[in-house]
Amino acid sequence: LHTQNELDIIEADEISHCVNDVLIHMTDGNNVERRVVTVMGGEIYELHTERLIRETTEKVTAEVTAEFQEQIAEDKKQIAESKKQIDEDKKQIAEDKERIAALEARIAELEKNNKPA
Repeated sequence: LHTQNELDIIEADEISHCVNDVLIHMTDGNNVERRVVTVMGGEIYELHTERLIRETTEKVTAEVTAEFQEQIAEDKKQIAESKKQIDEDKKQIAEDKERIAALEARIAELEKNNKPA
């Protein structure tokens, strides 16, 4: 059917894998397996392309999650460094304000002493 363009490559692949799975179950099954399948309510059949999509999605999701976690860790590190720098800057500003206040007091004292009486 594929060579006659009645099925595309994906559909032909699906049928091929379905037939393969059926053959495996027919030749490999035993009474215990049949009883377990009956008790469990049967198997949920997953098409080959659905399995590929699921596996690819799981892989990509895991990779993206790992990258996202790495980015979060890097962002937290940068935030901690920024907070540390801000604290250092605040300390420097406080020291500068004290120095300015001391200089202003010194200027006021000098102006007071240099005024003619």
